Amino acid sequence: MSNILSTAHPELVSEWLEKNLPLTPDKITYGSNKLVWWKGKCGHEWIATDKSRTISSTGCPYCSHNAILEGFNDLASQMPEIAEEWSEKNDPLLPNQVTAFANRKVWWKCKECGNEWHTLIRFYFNRLFSLLRTISKVKRCINPDLAIDGILLTIVDNRTNLAKSTVEALRQNFGSHIKIYKFQIPMAVKAAEVASKGESIFAYEPNSPVSKAYSEFTKEMLADGKQKERLHSAHIR
Repeated sequence: MSNILSTAHPELVSEWLEKNLPLTPDKITYGSNKLVWWKGKCGHEWIATDKSRTISSTGCPYCSHNAILEGFNDLASQMPEIAEEWSEKNDPLLPNQVTAFANRKVWWKCKECGNEWHTLIRFYFNRLFSLLRTISKVKRCINPDLAIDGILLTIVDNRTNLAKSTVEALRQNFGSHIKIYKFQIPMAVKAAEVASKGESIFAYEPNSPVSKAYSEFTKEMLADGKQKERLHSAHIR
C-alpha cells in the first residue's frame, strides 16, 4: 500500500487547500507532522498536521468545539443572554474568547440580584443548574420559604469513568452550595422494570442493589432531618 496521502487517504484530497501550494497531496506522506491548511465540508478552514487528520482522525476543530471561531461557537455570539452575566472578575478573558460549552471555570454575576458565583461554563447550561436557577427565582419572587433539602443522584453507572467524573464534577461545582447526598441510586435493569410491574422496587426485588441504595439513602435523609431539628431547637433556645 502506498504511503502517499492522496493514495492512502483520497477522502482528504478534497479538503486540501490551494494555500498549501506548491505542496500537494501527492507530495506528502500520510502520518507526517507537517502543518498544512484544510477546508472541511462545513466550510471552515484550519491548520493541522497530516498526522492528526490521518492517524488521529480529527476533523474541524470549530465544529467539535476544540477551537474558538468568533461568531460561530463562542459564548458571546451563541448565548448572548448568558454572556450578559459574565463577571468583570474574568478580565481580561471575554465571552467571545471561550466556547459556549467550555470545560472551564469562570465567574458569573446575576443581572437581577448581583450575586456572583464560580462554576464551569458548560455547567451553566446543565439541566440541574437551570433547575436551581428556576427555584431561586421562584423563591425570590413567589415563595420565600421554598428550600431544597438536597440532591439525590440516580441511574448512576459507576462502571464508567464518565459517570465517576460527572459525579465528582457535580460535587465540586454544587456541593458547597447545596447538599448532595452521599448515597447514589445505581443503574439497574430491575429498577427499569418496576414501572411496568406496578410495584415498588422493594416489593419487586427487595435484595437488589437499587433497593439497598434507597434504604441507605432513606437512613441518610432521616439522619439529616434529625440533625436539622436539633439545630433548629438549639437556635430557638
